[in-house]
Amino acid sequence: MTAFPGARREKSCPSNLELDELLSGDLAGRAREAELRRHIDGCVICGPRLAARRAEPALSPDPLVFRPLLSSLAASRRRRAWRHWLGVAGALGSTAVAGAILWGHRSGGPAETSDNRTKGALILTVHVQSAPANGQPSTVTVVSAEGTLRAGDQMRFTLTAAQPGFAAVLGLDGAPSVTTYVPAAGAATPPPIDATGPVTLPGSVIADDTSGFERIVAIVCPRMTSLAALQEKARAALGRAGGRPEVVVSLGTGCSESSVLLHKTAP
Repeated sequence: MTAFPGARREKSCPSNLELDELLSGDLAGRAREAELRRHIDGCVICGPRLAARRAEPALSPDPLVFRPLLSSLAASRRRRAWRHWLGVAGALGSTAVAGAILWGHRSGGPAETSDNRTKGALILTVHVQSAPANGQPSTVTVVSAEGTLRAGDQMRFTLTAAQPGFAAVLGLDGAPSVTTYVPAAGAATPPPIDATGPVTLPGSVIADDTSGFERIVAIVCPRMTSLAALQEKARAALGRAGGRPEVVVSLGTGCSESSVLLHKTAP
């Protein structure tokens, strides 16, 4: 029987709130972040739970809007025992207000996930073809949220956009550096795409041996945009994140953005 990704099956599994805090970047740099990632990497239940919460806007609030609310809710839980004497009604009242704000904000416009993907606006999918190793044939893995990548693996990119525009794909790694995957080397402007369905961009990319996290960011602008300007936005965002691509939420380009987070390992 397949485990439901939103359920907690073991006492050692993190709560949904902790998964939301991890996705929002609220635990960035803390010991708990490393503990959760180690648990999720080795847990057959929590990996799908994390992917489901990232893919479902109703479960993964935009960190730029809701991170303060998540923090206040977590702090409220820690203080609840101290202020229990004030009455359960007061605690439930504050929680209800926070919930009303969350749902009220979502109902006013398109919902966004924690990786800055607006549902229905732009979706990036990375197709990772593994490099043959130890006599084993290569395999293809489709990644739409988080995945793994080895040096020598080959990547191709598929975009699904709601509106036509001009597309670029950039890679942000922990070197830290920004690499342009689309358009190909020598091009000064992103290529045009239409909005008739998923579009697999031409060409492929071979992963280098830089280990650690790499965030692949797809950008679709409604008008022709300088590639150099997009690259500068990416470098600035990576700098604000302290050179940590896993912390980057948005490049701030003003265009549609969607990203996939990959953990690069040695061959």
